Amino acid sequence: TRVVGSSEYTIEILFRLDLLAGYRKIIDFREGASDAGLYLLDGCLTFFPREQDALTRIGSDSYVQIVLTRDAADRVVGYVDGVRQFAFNDRGGLAKVGGSDGLRFFVDDATTIGEHSSGSVSQIRLFDQALTANEVALLACTELAIADPTFPCLALQQ
Repeated sequence: TRVVGSSEYTIEILFRLDLLAGYRKIIDFREGASDAGLYLLDGCLTFFPREQDALTRIGSDSYVQIVLTRDAADRVVGYVDGVRQFAFNDRGGLAKVGGSDGLRFFVDDATTIGEHSSGSVSQIRLFDQALTANEVALLACTELAIADPTFPCLALQQ
């Protein structure tokens, strides 16, 4: 909580998971005390309990960039490889970083079991502001091009 503000931030994660079936917790905001958080659900990015329609299916054992932003107006946006997947108004504070809570990555909460997977993490970056959609797309191009030189990066070609 000393690195990012409680209500405005960006979290970028470059990782791969071996198992994608069911729920796989990516970010926990309440030190394991709540089931709410950022997940992959059957390989698609979602924020539980605000489940959104899946747009992009992530492949197992391949690197993916996930970005979650939360701005000063309580708007939360999730991205996969620079493409927006969902957005919602977070007036209830589900994605707010609690004052005494730390962020936990890839660790399931204490209310459920089995929502984790083996895999690899290449990078986790925290920003103290909400990046714009264009900034997130540029991050995806630079990070994924390094991880996979065959990644098609349209933002850098324009």
